[in-house]
Amino acid sequence: MNPSALTALVDRWRPETHTFHLRAGEMAPTLQDVSMILGLPIQGDPLCMNTASDGWRQQMEALIGRAPPLPAEPKARAPAGAGGKLAHWCWLKALTVLEHRWSWGTAALAYLYRQLDEACRRTGSRTGSGGIGGCMLLLSVWSWDRLSVGRPRVLNERPWPHHHENLDREPTWAYLWDNVSEMTSDPKIMYRQYTAELDTLTAEQVEWEPYGSYYHIGAGMADLNHKCTEEARFWRMRCPLICMWLVEHHQPHRVMRQFGLYQECPPQWQDTDKELHRLDRQRQRKITNWPVHHSGHVAAFLHCLEATRNAGPVEIVPHDLAAFNNYLEWFHENTRIELVKHAYAEDILDDPIEFDEVAQSQHDTFSRRGRSISIASELNDGV
Repeated sequence: MNPSALTALVDRWRPETHTFHLRAGEMAPTLQDVSMILGLPIQGDPLCMNTASDGWRQQMEALIGRAPPLPAEPKARAPAGAGGKLAHWCWLKALTVLEHRWSWGTAALAYLYRQLDEACRRTGSRTGSGGIGGCMLLLSVWSWDRLSVGRPRVLNERPWPHHHENLDREPTWAYLWDNVSEMTSDPKIMYRQYTAELDTLTAEQVEWEPYGSYYHIGAGMADLNHKCTEEARFWRMRCPLICMWLVEHHQPHRVMRQFGLYQECPPQWQDTDKELHRLDRQRQRKITNWPVHHSGHVAAFLHCLEATRNAGPVEIVPHDLAAFNNYLEWFHENTRIELVKHAYAEDILDDPIEFDEVAQSQHDTFSRRGRSISIASELNDGV
């Protein structure tokens, strides 16, 4: 993982569109990346459970046969996640209900989106709130696949240790980045460099379809896990992504270039709902029955799954360069694509400078022609 590159990238995230805003256009991790990089399922019930903590010790003992020991001092109790090694017990509850099929892929993407929403608005880490959570493997590999900024060097390939033992244990696309070089330079210096590089990144420098063309997804990796591509029909669903108390909107129609498809201009607007962004387990402690609270979003997600599952063949409109350039022109006029301002105003180059008249004088003309003439008299005339 390259923290400096990730920080520079996170600065480009826009919560209102759930995309990174770059000179190259909008980009974002989607359900396609969740499948290819993580191999997590998209189909299933949304991961939305009751988070009431009453009797949590007894419930943990019922689930795994043990519970954490009581603290020696009642006041010396750290909140879940305070040291980075603890988690809320509700995650354990979801992991131990083995007979239930959850949509882990949409949950992982929802959590990452919320973390990006919050991290892009932080201004520092003096209070310890300058980090970011979520699946950094997903974000890192997504970035390495598409952007040269902060991309590590792939070292010697290591053979997959479980070859042909179990098809479900074949590697995902992320294994291509299993053995990479580490970033050892000064993080602050590299952050400034990565920010400058992202400011100037053009569409021609982006690897838009790292997994292969539309009809050849995954062909570039031998023995790719079948779970990476078996739910391809669900990759472009415009649906709510749900993870316990979090609800975020999946907007693949804004990044159709990543799928090798036609990008409409402007993309259809969908409000990502500021009210949903305000929902947080810590701030709304009285809300614990999230399946009821988010019942509308749960129903919408299940409807999207069913509609996509039963849909017939979808007409595919391939990427069109002229249309994409038209989109880029619109995009550049309607958003901020650079974080660092130029050292000069763009129109300053057209302004006359103080010595323009001298440069156009007889002395300057003769000098360019290789003849010498005293400039003192001309300057005196000007005075």
